[in-house]
Amino acid sequence: MLEFIAMAVIAVLTGRVARAVHVRRSHGRAARSQAGAMVEVPCRVSWRRGLGRRAFVYGKLSGGEDGALFARPVRRPVPLPVGGSAVTSSSWRPGMQVLDYRTHDGDELRILHYEDDVELVVRYLRCAEIVGR
Repeated sequence: MLEFIAMAVIAVLTGRVARAVHVRRSHGRAARSQAGAMVEVPCRVSWRRGLGRRAFVYGKLSGGEDGALFARPVRRPVPLPVGGSAVTSSSWRPGMQVLDYRTHDGDELRILHYEDDVELVVRYLRCAEIVGR
């Protein structure tokens, strides 16, 4: 019984430390972005038409003059459509949100990102309308 209590305490402490690290990094990205630097946001994207996969794909989202880019490891960056509407909802993963993004032509993307990066993601995608659930 004592082992289970010790493991639970260690799990809670580890979760809090990980959450604090993600919050600190998100605030650093936001500060660098406000200073004018181009910042990459770690996220997962699910986009059947553009990425050829229905499951979430790891990568980094960044903004540019032409719009948003999603870069995966060892692959070319993929331009994402901009100017659509988005609905945010919390994920089952602690500290993360899902952005359900719909473009003007009806294309659907799902972006899983950290809660504190929502402003950067929305700005890179140039969302016209944002609704929270």
